[in-house]
Amino acid sequence: MNAMRCGALAVGLGVVLANPQAPAEKPVEPEAAREEVRLRFEKLKGTFLSHDLLGMQAVHLKDFTGLSPGQVNEIAVLAARRLGIAHLLKGVKFDDFHAFLRTDRPGVGQIRRQWGINMACAEILRQLSEKRLIADPSVIPHMIQALDHPARSFVGQKAFYALTYLTRRRSGRTYWARLPDDPKTRAAISKWWADWWARNRDKSPIFSVALEERLQKRVSEIARRIETQVKPRFPGELQEYSAEGIRYSHSQPAFNFIFDADMSLPLGALDDPPVPRPEPDTLLWLQVRARFVTPCLPPEVDQWAVRDVAPPARAAGGLKVLFESPVEGTDLVLQVRLFTPNRQLEKAVRTALAPLFRAKAPERGE
Repeated sequence: MNAMRCGALAVGLGVVLANPQAPAEKPVEPEAAREEVRLRFEKLKGTFLSHDLLGMQAVHLKDFTGLSPGQVNEIAVLAARRLGIAHLLKGVKFDDFHAFLRTDRPGVGQIRRQWGINMACAEILRQLSEKRLIADPSVIPHMIQALDHPARSFVGQKAFYALTYLTRRRSGRTYWARLPDDPKTRAAISKWWADWWARNRDKSPIFSVALEERLQKRVSEIARRIETQVKPRFPGELQEYSAEGIRYSHSQPAFNFIFDADMSLPLGALDDPPVPRPEPDTLLWLQVRARFVTPCLPPEVDQWAVRDVAPPARAAGGLKVLFESPVEGTDLVLQVRLFTPNRQLEKAVRTALAPLFRAKAPERGE
């Protein structure tokens, strides 16, 4: 029996030795990997420089894997510069752009080809913007001009969404989501973006990951300081306040939070013994937010425009802006708003937060 087992074991070993597993793939040498990335970048660059329509249509987001930020931005700028078609439409009249493209009128072939280039470039810019891979603001004016492209759904709409991903501004999203036949509204949206660019071109118009982290850090710092320096002195008004438990919202559209004592207090009937609730008009309401200075389009033009958070009715006439400080190099301000009838609490918040702001905002109500 042992001999049989030994024989079987020997056979098994023989099979294993005779059929070794396929060796693991050798890791790509760093030099070879760098060369592959370099060649891929040169190919992408050549595609856009040569206006290669089929090559642009074949470009995919994965083609940018491994490229340096500088290389990605170089391709993005080349793509943005190829969004235009107006130079080919001078003196050309048509009622329906897509119907015009199906004709055999002189020059239509060249216009049709440029339209294809525009679509391919708009799509890759939309993808790169959504992944927040673009950091060069020089792409923005080309995207704004593309809002007036005659191919609204193929070029203009993609350019709009690329702009929203890059800047966090969303003026015009009602129109661009629905694409109604409304030239007047479209013109108003394009003008808003052109005016916004004129005001912000010399700032940092792209809402980058670094800017987002910077805002989150500042707002979190404010939240922690209120908890450590104000809450111990006013445990009643801030009994449910917790910097760690704060939920941040992007609706402003940057980091912001609201603490509403009325929404945070436990129901007295569930406590043992019952805890009497304060009078509603004494309940604190606090908001810390980063907001854009340039206002969005009015609701009659853009129904889905970002709206400010409305304070509760009890704060009417008593809501104060305690601090307001510009975020350097941007169109943003960091703002602290507070409602409380307790003047000692208000003073404590001012004292605690003053070191975090360059200058104390003039006391004003809203």
